[in-house]
Amino acid sequence: MQPTDVLEFGTGDIGTLDRPVMLVGLEGWFDVGGAATQAVTAFVSAEHAVTVGQIDPDPFYDFTQQRPHVSIDDDVREIVWPSNEFVLQRNPGHRDVVALIGVEPHIAWRTYIGAITVVAEALGCEAIVTVGSGAEAIPHSRTPPVTGSTANAELARRLGLVAPSYQGMTGVVGVLQAELETRGVPSISLRVGIPHYLMNAEHPQAVQALVRHLSHVLDVPNTTDTSADSFLFECDSKPGFTMQLGPGDSVTLTNPDGAAWEITGWQQTDTGWIVHEFTDDELASGFDVSGASEAYIAVGGEPGSGKLTSVCSVVVNGEQLGWQLEYTYVGPGN
Repeated sequence: MQPTDVLEFGTGDIGTLDRPVMLVGLEGWFDVGGAATQAVTAFVSAEHAVTVGQIDPDPFYDFTQQRPHVSIDDDVREIVWPSNEFVLQRNPGHRDVVALIGVEPHIAWRTYIGAITVVAEALGCEAIVTVGSGAEAIPHSRTPPVTGSTANAELARRLGLVAPSYQGMTGVVGVLQAELETRGVPSISLRVGIPHYLMNAEHPQAVQALVRHLSHVLDVPNTTDTSADSFLFECDSKPGFTMQLGPGDSVTLTNPDGAAWEITGWQQTDTGWIVHEFTDDELASGFDVSGASEAYIAVGGEPGSGKLTSVCSVVVNGEQLGWQLEYTYVGPGN
């Protein structure tokens, strides 16, 4: 079986591409929390991207493990098989992106990898970037770490990446990277870490971290709003409860005396704290933070040197959450 036997591919009238790079994100072992495939999707627009090819799923999957789905539309039944599509995103003023968003195959890996290289060569891709996510022993309150590696000395020097050093079991992405190195095709591997206790849930912070690094590596803007403007935090008084919070979210805080105000404008510190610094007007509205040189609400980390004060109830976007959150401040003597 040759790669061209399983590949449906045609360039049509797409014209000359501008320094194209291929992104590869595959569901499966190297896509914990779906972060890798979501990050790749952020660089293709449903309105403007064009599908230029796809890989026939039949030779590559055990369908008792990767089962197809059935859907019914206007009384017409349709079977949806695992999809592996090559999507082209033109980016005027920036390099073009070819994205493979698919599912890690079970068998015939060499043929599958061959199909990827055929498309990359036909479209003149200058490099192939594989994107992954894996479970690590890290807390959710820290910015997810992204590691990058490349066997290409020029890319390593220009982007500040290291040479591959992993040894152990690997997936099709690892085999693809080895094959590209053998062929002399420039390639990069980017991987984000996800807390091991959240590996079965989506992790927006991890997606954002990957997107930021990909934008840097590719010098290409992403097509969706995955900026670092929203964060996850966990309430200490309700362990395991996680929610998403961004600068645009309105949070109503109420102190024990009943004084209340709405707060927007959240930011993430280098240590992973999600903070909102009190303004003078907010301080004047009733919270007892006398003597504080800097007052803030901090969520998502163990209190450092901040002095613990009162407990307030929290309402997010007008909805009472029914739990309480402690707020802290930093002031003289702390």
